[in-house]
Amino acid sequence: MERSESKEYHFVVPAARSDRTTRPAASPTPRVLRADAARNRAHILETAMVVFAADPLATVDEVATAAGVGRATIHRHFPTRDQLRQAVWLGALEHLRGALATAGLDALEPPLALDRMLEVILAESVAYRVLIRVGVEIDNEVDAAFEELLGQVGEVIDRARADDLIEADMTTAWVADAWSGVALVALEWVADGRLDERGAVELVRRTLWAGVGTPSARRRTRR
Repeated sequence: MERSESKEYHFVVPAARSDRTTRPAASPTPRVLRADAARNRAHILETAMVVFAADPLATVDEVATAAGVGRATIHRHFPTRDQLRQAVWLGALEHLRGALATAGLDALEPPLALDRMLEVILAESVAYRVLIRVGVEIDNEVDAAFEELLGQVGEVIDRARADDLIEADMTTAWVADAWSGVALVALEWVADGRLDERGAVELVRRTLWAGVGTPSARRRTRR
């Protein structure tokens, strides 16, 4: 099977969200699966996440081989390769959201909370590699899931603003997108072996707060 590039929607690329009104395709109502079918689907998704994290252009046949199932079995759950890739992308995002929800962000000062967010994402190496490498079609479900993750960043930024750590003319949306963009570069550099995880967290912190932080924030984030 010949490989082909999918339409692009990558993790933490704010500009891609401007397409949300041009592709309003609604997600189908999920079917209720038998227990064995649900287990098969979960196994396929778990395997596909690892396969696509290593090779975003992997074929359905390659996923089937890795999962130890036939191509027909995958197609019963995911009729097209794009649907499989989207399910994997959404699963990776949900995995990250769950990890962030238990990371204790509310108990940390905003600069430390943003550090912790990136540390958690970096620790989930398979999931974040899927999100930065696998392009998926934009639809309502993908857009809503992405916005929910960005909302977690925005909550931390709002707390930073309340603590007078953000310059007054910097909106929460701007700062959240700025952090996301710098974090994306850090994730790509770590994935490529050009930066270690500790160095990535430090560089994102210094880059962000040097640009958007008040003098107080810059003093508090120097290490």
